[in-house]
Amino acid sequence: MPIDPPVPRETRSRLADWIEVECLVAPDGVPAARLRRLWAGLEESGHETEHDADSGDSLDAEILEEEPTAWEVEVAEEMDWRHEILGPLYPFRLETRLTDWRLARADQHQSECVQAGRSLYLFCLLVSALRDSRIHHATGKDLTQQAERDFEQVATAAGAGVFGGEAIAFGWPRENGTPFRSALQEVGDKLGWKPRPDDPLWSSGREKDEGVDVIAWRDFSDRRPGRLLLLGQAATGRRWETKGEEGSDLFNWFTEVPAKHYIPALFSPFPQHHECTGGKNTTFEAVARAEAWKREQKCGVVLDRLRIVEMAAARLGRSGIGRTAQTLERLEEWVGRACDAAGT
Repeated sequence: MPIDPPVPRETRSRLADWIEVECLVAPDGVPAARLRRLWAGLEESGHETEHDADSGDSLDAEILEEEPTAWEVEVAEEMDWRHEILGPLYPFRLETRLTDWRLARADQHQSECVQAGRSLYLFCLLVSALRDSRIHHATGKDLTQQAERDFEQVATAAGAGVFGGEAIAFGWPRENGTPFRSALQEVGDKLGWKPRPDDPLWSSGREKDEGVDVIAWRDFSDRRPGRLLLLGQAATGRRWETKGEEGSDLFNWFTEVPAKHYIPALFSPFPQHHECTGGKNTTFEAVARAEAWKREQKCGVVLDRLRIVEMAAARLGRSGIGRTAQTLERLEEWVGRACDAAGT
């Protein structure tokens, strides 16, 4: 099985992702006992004796025995939270009975938009699993390369959903191979901006997208300056947060500065709290919120997996599937290939 299990002390988000990926290749779903078997396997492998961080004393066996139960509770809370946020867009269902649970695939939904939202979630989940090295397969590199290209289209749909307006993919490499100058002209034509005829003196002549992958906007009826504007970056790698620290020189390529105020955004297939370990004396949610606040200060608005699904589905609900049918078909084909890789 090319799905690598987590290691001890993984975050609840990583554990939940692992269960979800396993659920994709398990016809009967994945029970909480899967975590107990994982823990038992770790114990049998002879991992080191645990010690108290403060006193250095060895922890009693009965205390350590509580950890598998804590895992099960934390993972169930995480998956339940994801379902609470996304509702029918969450492609799984959590079945609970007394203190036990099982994750299974959600029943087929009649709504095209709901099915599309679920496909977007699975796409982001499997991209995260590849980046987390959870899935190992001979086609893994090809899957990752295609995912990087397709994720920008997903981010563009989500960007349009934020304002309920329009969005274009600007990042390099562009789907149609448009060179930088031609791409600038396309942006200018759509937004009423005039590209400057000459290159800035600091130009290297090798510019590709100036750190902007997604441009989203919504005009008011008067069409005067002061539109809602978002400039976003799309990052699929594990160090996705660092990409959001970059600035952009895009406006310097137009004869007049198009806008002073805009919303910087960062799109990621991971949940925002993927690395969050919680805290001893506070709730997990309190720590996750504090980290999100800190992240917003340097990255702008972060659209993670759940927000991408929510916003892209809102976009599809307004405009219909027609405009993005080809992209969705490609994503569903990619999800099928990734599931085959995980199940072989």
